[in-house]
Amino acid sequence: MSALDVQVGGNHYREGGIQPVQYIEANSLQFLEGNVVKRVTRHNRKSGKGRQDIEKAIHELQLLLELRYPAVAVPDDEDEAALQFVENLRVRGL
Repeated sequence: MSALDVQVGGNHYREGGIQPVQYIEANSLQFLEGNVVKRVTRHNRKSGKGRQDIEKAIHELQLLLELRYPAVAVPDDEDEAALQFVENLRVRGL
């Protein structure tokens, strides 16, 4: 018997064409990406957790953005003006 034939606590992962773990492994996904695949796969299944699965997937995507793609601060107009003023002073040797 294959480990893929066994699921502890339900059968929601075995109901589709392939199990999320097969897709995750085949595509070498990391932890957060794998969790998103798993939660999106099961959210609308009888033994899924509906809205909670989607909220968790969104949270994991937010974590992925924050951890792997940190936002670059964009200066606002006042910051830009102050930076330009300082640069002008530097250029003049002041």
